[in-house]
Amino acid sequence: MFISSVRWERDGNQLEWEGSSSSSVGASATGVGMTGALRLARVEAGSAGAYTCSAVGPHGEIARRELQLIVSNPPEIEPFSFSANLQEGKRAQVSCSVASGDMPVRFAWLKDGAPIPVDLQVEERGADFFSNLVFKEVSARHSGLYTCVASNNAAKVNYTAELVVKVSPKWLREPADAAVLAGEPLSLHCHTTGSPTPHTTWLKQRAGSASDFVPLVNLGGRFQFLSNGTLWIEAALPYDEGYYMCRAENGVGTPLSKTIFVAINEPARFEVTSHNVSARREAGATLACEARGDAPLRLSWSRDGSPLDLSTYRLSISEAKTDSGLRSQLYISRTDRPDSGVYKCQAVNAYGHSDHYIYLSVQ
Repeated sequence: MFISSVRWERDGNQLEWEGSSSSSVGASATGVGMTGALRLARVEAGSAGAYTCSAVGPHGEIARRELQLIVSNPPEIEPFSFSANLQEGKRAQVSCSVASGDMPVRFAWLKDGAPIPVDLQVEERGADFFSNLVFKEVSARHSGLYTCVASNNAAKVNYTAELVVKVSPKWLREPADAAVLAGEPLSLHCHTTGSPTPHTTWLKQRAGSASDFVPLVNLGGRFQFLSNGTLWIEAALPYDEGYYMCRAENGVGTPLSKTIFVAINEPARFEVTSHNVSARREAGATLACEARGDAPLRLSWSRDGSPLDLSTYRLSISEAKTDSGLRSQLYISRTDRPDSGVYKCQAVNAYGHSDHYIYLSVQ
C-alpha cells in the first residue's frame, strides 16, 4: 500500500521533520526520517509519554497507532572509599549508596573481581538504595579491590575502591645465634612481613658497651644486605664476633627487633709452616712454635714422625698463652749431631689442626 505521508504527534503537538535538523520534545532532540521513523537523539526523563503515528494514504485515508515510551533511569553510585589508615585488628565499614535511578536496585559485592570468600567473614547489610560492607576485625587477607555492583531494570553499574590494611612487622624467619669458622661465609637471616613492607636494619654492639648498637652502613666489600633482610658476610673474621641486632619497622605498631650472638670460631693454625734452626754441639737449642686459634688449644711435639721421649733430662717443654693463642718451646740441652732432624709442632683445637716444621741442624 502506498503511503503519501507520515505524521508523529505527542500530547497533541505535531513533531515536524526538517531534513537533517531536529526539534525538541521536552529536553530530547527528535527527527522524523524519510521512512517515517521517529528518532530521539538523547532519551531523558522528559521524553516519556504517549506518541501517535499517523499514516496518510493516497486517497486521504488515515491509519493511527499510539505508542507509550517508558524511560528507565540507571543507578548512579556515589563514590566511596575506605579509611586510609586502617590497621590490622580494627573494625571497618564502607557504604555503597545509589544517588539516583529507578527502584528496585539490586546490590552485589566483589573482591578482586570475584565474590567475597565466605571465610573472610565480611557482613553485608543493605536497604533500598544502599549496601554496607562490615568488617568486624580486618587482617592482611582483607586487603584488595572491592567492587559494588548496582543494577536495576535499566542498567548495571559498578564502582571500585581499594582496601589497604596496614600490618605491623611479623617474623617470617627470626634471627638466630650463629657460629662459623673464620674465613667462611656467614648468612644472618632476618625475614619479615608487613604492610607497608618493613624496612630492615642490622646493627652491631659497640665494643665495650652492653647496650649501644650502631647501624651497619656503608661497609661494602665483605658485607652485603640482601632484599629479604639477610646480612651476608663473604668471609667472617675474628673481629666480626659479637652481638648483632636486626630491627624491622614500617610505621605500624611497635618495631620488631631481635638480638643474636655471632661466634667466629678460629681453627688452630700457624702463621708460617716451617723454619730452620742451627745449633752448636754441647750448646743447647731452643725450638719454638706459636699457634693461633680458639681455646682450648693444645700443642704437641714429635720428631721424624715419632713422639718425643720427654723422660730424658735433655728435653723440656714450656708453654705460655698469648693474645691470639698459645706458644710452646722445646729446649734441648747439650745438643749433639744425632739431634739434627725434622721436628713437628702440631696445634689442635675443636675446629681444626695445623702443623709447623722446624729443621734443626747441629754442627
